[in-house]
Amino acid sequence: MAKFGKPVVARPKANAARIAQWFASGKGQRLLGCGQQLLSPQLERMFGSYALLYNHYHTQPWTTGVKRQVRLGQVAQAQDINCTEDSWPVQPDSVDLVVLQHSLEFAASAHDLLHEAAQAVRPGGHVVIVAINPYSCFAIGRLFGKKPWRQAKCYSAARVEDWLTLLGFQLERRSYNCYRPLAWLKDAASMSALERHMYKKQLPLGNCYMLVARKMRPGSFTQARRKLALEQLIPLPTATASRTGSLDQQQHDD
Repeated sequence: MAKFGKPVVARPKANAARIAQWFASGKGQRLLGCGQQLLSPQLERMFGSYALLYNHYHTQPWTTGVKRQVRLGQVAQAQDINCTEDSWPVQPDSVDLVVLQHSLEFAASAHDLLHEAAQAVRPGGHVVIVAINPYSCFAIGRLFGKKPWRQAKCYSAARVEDWLTLLGFQLERRSYNCYRPLAWLKDAASMSALERHMYKKQLPLGNCYMLVARKMRPGSFTQARRKLALEQLIPLPTATASRTGSLDQQQHDD
């Protein structure tokens, strides 16, 4: 499980306009296409009244059973609602679905962003996350490339799963996709025989992964820290004499 004993230090934000510009490029579109291959079948099975799409990079709405899709996020992108990552103007427990596609990587505080998303979802609703796998060729290559990815922070699927568990979610699915450098990828649908094998086996080496989690109960990082602090203050139980032992001692004294 992730440890939350130390305070989380916020990182400098990457330039939102530059991020949007990169996703509009050829490599960005290929990366979004790989994520869309994972997202599309999943979202088609989702139902409800409202879905929130944070910092959504696609120009077209998703095909899903959710009646209304609301785009919210930073001003640099075309949004229905402009907001910061740590303050969503959304009533708690009010939406059926939140989609975070490549949002955690550029967040100043991934904890704050995930907390806002979790708080907005009703019990029984879902959070769907698409993010870069830190154990992939793209994650390694970005360190030698240009901004904005050099400013990004890639979190492993296991780490994000731990955070979701603390927030009261249960993981329903984890999937990986895109097993080659984006420069070698003509389009998201093109796969070699080796890539098809790796995708079928779901080896955790794909450039991006998708997590689907259902909200089971309320939770927060603050509650987790408070619980940990209280557990440290609980005294250890002490041994007490049993009633049988007391009676035996009394008879011996008599």
